[in-house]
Order: sequence, then structure tokens, then C-alpha cells
Amino acid sequence: MEMGIVFMPLRIGIPRALYYYTFIPLWERFFYELGFEVVESGITNKEIVDMGVRTAVTDACAPVKIFQGHAEWLARRANVDVVFIPRMVSFEWGYVFCPKFLGLPDMVRATIDNMPRIIDTEFDLRKGPGALLRSLVRLGTELGASRGKALVAAVKAIRHFRQVGWTDYARRERRTGENTQRAVVTIGLVGYPYIVHDQFLGGDMVNLLESAGVKVLTIEDVSSEQVRSEDRSLEKQVFWHYSNRTIKSAYYLMRHGLIDGLVHATAFSCGPDAIVDKFLELDCKHQFGVPYLSLSVDEHSGRAGIVTRLEAFLDMLLRKKGVRAERQLSDCIRAGQGRRVS
Repeated sequence: MEMGIVFMPLRIGIPRALYYYTFIPLWERFFYELGFEVVESGITNKEIVDMGVRTAVTDACAPVKIFQGHAEWLARRANVDVVFIPRMVSFEWGYVFCPKFLGLPDMVRATIDNMPRIIDTEFDLRKGPGALLRSLVRLGTELGASRGKALVAAVKAIRHFRQVGWTDYARRERRTGENTQRAVVTIGLVGYPYIVHDQFLGGDMVNLLESAGVKVLTIEDVSSEQVRSEDRSLEKQVFWHYSNRTIKSAYYLMRHGLIDGLVHATAFSCGPDAIVDKFLELDCKHQFGVPYLSLSVDEHSGRAGIVTRLEAFLDMLLRKKGVRAERQLSDCIRAGQGRRVS
């Protein structure tokens, strides 16, 4: 009796870094519709960071070094057939991604030995209506799918992404938000998603604050329409994609009185983010009167330093309201559970 041939689905590796935190709902659904298996790299840890630091160019910011580590982890640990590292140029008219995003495929190829095949489809939505659909179809055919099947998969993936938006990942990663409905203090924690939601790089600040009973609003809690409503807030637009989202989300939260204080999580040595940080610092003080904390992180940042600064900031906000913290953030970490600020 002849044995049938078993065809294994194509295994596609996706680094869990940078634009992963925004676009994974789109990529994941598209590859699923094509019948491929998605393999994500592990959650950022010291091993992954050390991999990235060892092979990345020395002047790269921490998020890029971490991306490099995730790409190498896929090559060494995951047994994938291809690694998906798209060239992200623009996903919104008038705004572009950091140039380092565009060069990621070349950087990884040049610095990591024995990498699997890298798929580096370009996404530039400035090329007119249907640009996203065309890029996805091109991606599908490059992976061996027929044009018709790639088209159907692209339509379903885009529809899914428009329904869940880029908030999908952030929502499913937040563990304690449902316990903060009656929180005394609301903090706006803004910054690039790949800093705020990377638990290693960002010190797991969202869940840390929510475990202490603080309500946390991030840029994912501000819709695209609300972001665009702040277009006139700046005389000159910030043309970087994530910088634009960060600064205008912060302005919206402050202008509508939704937060008691603002925390900006920023990556050390990121040029565009340094501009955003200065805008927020000045306007928090002179325009909105909202307490402001800038937290700069890099691959060497320790969680203890983040906790100490957040504790001091939270204590100041509570004192302004005439209440005190029932439990410090450091206590919440040791206890492994949250108690409400009261």
C-alpha cells in the first residue's frame, strides 16, 4: 500500500518587535487565509537582547537591536522556512516610517549568518488607492500562492484589520485593565507601541500601573479620527508615522481632560522621539498644565529604575488629589497581584 505524500504548510517567521505590535493582526490573518503557519519569535528576554546587541550596528537604537535579536532567534531556534521582514515605507498618507525600518531586511541579511530566506515586500500606501491590496497580493504570490487565492486572502485580512485595528495586540496583552474601572488616577502612557508593549524593554509599565489600580490610556485608546482631529495642534506636522500618532494622541487625551498625568516612554538615542519628547514636555507645562514624566529606556534599563520613577510620579498625582497609595508599585511586583489605589 502506497503512503500518501504529506505536505507541510510553509512556516513563516515573524520577529516580535517594531511594527509587529501594530500590524500582527493583518499579517497573521493574511498568512492564515493562505494556509501558512505563522511562527512568532519568543517574548523579548536577555538572550534575544544579547543576540541583537552582538550583531546590530553600534549606533542603532534599542528597538532596532531588539528586532535584530528576534530575527536571529527565528533563524537559530524556530526552524522556519522564511522570515517576513517587510520594507515599511508608509501606511498613512503624509507620514513615513523611520528609515531604519526600510533598511531592516538588508541589515539582517548583512549581519546574521545562515538566515532563512527573507521576504521583504514593500508597503507604501502613498502609491494610491489599492496600494495595500496590491502589496499583499504581491506578497502572497512571492510565497507561492496563486494570484486569485492571494487576492481573496488579502481582502479578508484587510477587512479583519479594519475591524480590530492596531489596538488588537495591545488589548489582548493587557491583563489587569478590567480591575481599574473605578481608579482614582488615570495616566496617559504614550510612546511607540514597540516600547510601551514590549515587556522587557518597557518594563511592562502598562500592567505594572494597572496592577496598582491606576487606569492607563495608551495611544491605542485614541482612534485614528481622534488623532486627525489634532492636525491643527502643530504649526508644522511631525511626518514620522509613530511620532505623529504619539504626540497627537497625547494632545487629545490632555485637551479632553481624560488623564491626570502623562508619561512618555521613549527610546534612548531615537532622534524623532527626542523631538516628540520636547514638544510634550513644553506643552504639558505651558498649554495643558498636566504633570509630565519622560522615561528613557534602552537595552540596559533595569525594571527597578522604572518602578522608582513611576512610584514617585504616581505619589505626586495622588497627593494632588488628596489621597494616598494603598500599595506601592514595588509591593505589587513582589506580591504578584494588584490592589486598588484608594
